[in-house]
Amino acid sequence: MKEVSVKLTFPMYVSVNNLRNKPTRPLSTSEINALITNNCRLLSTTSSWSSIHIFQSSSFTPSTIINVVFGGTCVIGSYTSTLNIDGIELPTGLYDTTIIDSILSDNVRVSQTLLLSRCILDQNAAVVGCGKICMKAKTSAFGNGQSIGIAIETGGREVTICADMTLEIAAAVSGDRSPGNVTTKIQSWERHVVSFTNSITSDKSLIASRAILFNCPCIEDVYIGPGAYIDNSTVINSSILSSNDDIEDPNAKTKIIGGCHISNSIIQYGCTCESMAIVEGSFMCSTSHVDKHAKLLDSILGPCSGVSEGEITASLVGPFVGFHHQSLLIACYWPSGRGNIGYGANVGSNHTGKAPDQEIWPGEGLFFGLATAIKFPSNFVKSPYTLIATGVTTLPQRLEMPFSLINSSGEVIKGLSPALNEISPGWILSDNLYMILRNETKFLKRGAKVQQMSNKTGYIQYENEALRPTTINMILEARQRLLNVDAKQCKYTDGNGNGIWTSKEISGLGKNYMKEMTRIKSISTYNDFVLYYCIRTLWRAIQENEMEKKNQNSETKTNSSSSDGENSGMGNGGMGNDVLNGDACIVSAVGVQVMNGSLDKKMLLLGDIDITSTLTIKEKGGTAQNEWYGYAKKILQHEMQHTNIYFNNKITMVNAKVKWEVKDLLLKYIEMVNTFATNVLVSKQKDDKRGPKIIDGYSDAHGKAETNDAVVRKAREDADKERRDILTYLETYGNRSSRL
Repeated sequence: MKEVSVKLTFPMYVSVNNLRNKPTRPLSTSEINALITNNCRLLSTTSSWSSIHIFQSSSFTPSTIINVVFGGTCVIGSYTSTLNIDGIELPTGLYDTTIIDSILSDNVRVSQTLLLSRCILDQNAAVVGCGKICMKAKTSAFGNGQSIGIAIETGGREVTICADMTLEIAAAVSGDRSPGNVTTKIQSWERHVVSFTNSITSDKSLIASRAILFNCPCIEDVYIGPGAYIDNSTVINSSILSSNDDIEDPNAKTKIIGGCHISNSIIQYGCTCESMAIVEGSFMCSTSHVDKHAKLLDSILGPCSGVSEGEITASLVGPFVGFHHQSLLIACYWPSGRGNIGYGANVGSNHTGKAPDQEIWPGEGLFFGLATAIKFPSNFVKSPYTLIATGVTTLPQRLEMPFSLINSSGEVIKGLSPALNEISPGWILSDNLYMILRNETKFLKRGAKVQQMSNKTGYIQYENEALRPTTINMILEARQRLLNVDAKQCKYTDGNGNGIWTSKEISGLGKNYMKEMTRIKSISTYNDFVLYYCIRTLWRAIQENEMEKKNQNSETKTNSSSSDGENSGMGNGGMGNDVLNGDACIVSAVGVQVMNGSLDKKMLLLGDIDITSTLTIKEKGGTAQNEWYGYAKKILQHEMQHTNIYFNNKITMVNAKVKWEVKDLLLKYIEMVNTFATNVLVSKQKDDKRGPKIIDGYSDAHGKAETNDAVVRKAREDADKERRDILTYLETYGNRSSRL
């Protein structure tokens, strides 16, 4: 029999080759007669019993082969055990089925199936009550090697897929179409896909160990991975990756149930498709899901993202995206993900009357509110965690204001188009911090599932925190643009005479206007959260170093202040030079810590100065705080040299350099986390005040934010813990002068 080359990404092929090459023997006359007695027969007069073989190592079990029609060349095994199918123990064997040109290993069950043709079943696989399970094409790569048109429906960002592809690879291939990238990264990837596809091409459908196909009308040209469960669904020309649930992580078991239709697609480990979902010409990354009549067409869906009821077409969607309602997302390049698409949102005006060739690039954490209408082209990449409010229609634009609120205009501004919306940069941080904390909790929980499957997907840990080097850098850029204007330069005013800004005066505002009082508030908000991020990173670096020293059982060393006031640590057990002098950080367009490989240098624009930071690789199992601290330290140095907004009376000059006490920073951090926890509560309490005025018995059903809301409670608990830990640390080491 024809041998299939083995690809490690597809461990099933090891078993497949073993089955193909396993010694067989023809059936004896007595064994043939036993089958005939059990109402088994040949498909036609041209068929021969001599083409039906049994594995030499298998015992012949005629009592478990009943009412089977054989055709072509078949190999059967021994069937002496039982399989658990939906909680019912059923005997293995071949029953009431037509089997043609197939290889059936030991202890499989094939029963009440109209046709099983050109298939290989590994041990303990089951095909029960199905229609047609076959290989229709001469050969197939099971969806590998096909091209998906991302973001531009008419072509230009195509990605050729194969089963070992990651979201990060797909983003790199489709996002950068510059000549240099095409000739290097893309061509290299294409060569890999060709090699992969050639290695796994087969003349038979492959059904791995312990995979279960139950009541499926059509399974055609497929690879079904170990432990996969497919119920009442159709799968055509696709690869369904999965892991054997009795020996692997159960999270890696893939389920396709409830009348789904899967065609020309690749479904990775731990995915779920249910409730009549449709997946066509698409790639589902590990742990993603589609359900409730959802449509995933010509798209790539990232880890821990899901689609319910709505439609995603010609899009690349990153991790942690919620899509739970009837909405449309089309022609979208969104590798950073972490966003949400509300009911009735139409993110899909990619047709300008000429051709469907326009696209949208959302930013990380973007929230498309109810019934929003987004006109293309649009670029929100540098406006992460922005909320587009209910019913807003946005014009084509490039928006670069992080953590913003975009709302419909509440008034007509003389001289401005009424189509412009009002923007409030930083509003999410100042007025809706609850949203950020809730998202971070969700991302952390969902990301754990990806991490657990590192043996299948490669160790990729998605960042759950919204404030990290990439987003902080965007804040700094936006703040600088807000600062680089004079209020007297306002060309427009509202009805009360307040100044109005547009993108003509402040770049990055997109097709929106901003009030002067909003500008002042936004600058203040950005200031607060830049400082918060930096001190938080400092404090975590201190904690990490302390933990490392404890784990190493090393003696605590004291670093006294030098004669000029400089000190590399925090007294006894403080930060060492490895932290204080580190200039490394982790930066990624998709917010991912890459565990293996290498990254190049990247220029980080920092306010009005440029800083070149070396991107480093975080080791598996470690933390990123030391890597992040180098970046945070440079920001602090810049802030203290260029502003007087934080510690006016506590800044000192040493050798013409700005220095400040670590103790003062940590005390400021206590103050900030307490304020933020209070703000989270106040934000949620707005519902407590408004709800009872509208709904009778609202308080009885909802409870109070301060006692019943998990996000509010966690914010307070975290703030209290930070305060206790810092005060304990300062009681031990705070008597020493410690400057950064």
